[in-house]
Amino acid sequence: MKLILPIVMLALLGCSNPEKWTAFVYPDIENIPGPEKAEAYVIGIFESFDACQVAAVGKVRANTASTGKHGAFICGLNCTYRKDFGGFLVCEEKRK
Repeated sequence: MKLILPIVMLALLGCSNPEKWTAFVYPDIENIPGPEKAEAYVIGIFESFDACQVAAVGKVRANTASTGKHGAFICGLNCTYRKDFGGFLVCEEKRK
């Protein structure tokens, strides 16, 4: 009977949603668009913040090398479209 609780706890932990980090890369830090245009700047969705950051930094560097403009990026955790926020893409957390 004592083994049932740990087994149930492990089963529940295994059902949790994996993290999904969305990378947003803006090619010109002087011209970052509003939230209604954020989707156009998504370069990918990643399983970890580290993978998101590496991809975003690489894209910013490539853009800077080709255009001479300094860009910016942000990684958003579990981003979803929210009707209650005007249909915008909203993230649980954002990091650089």
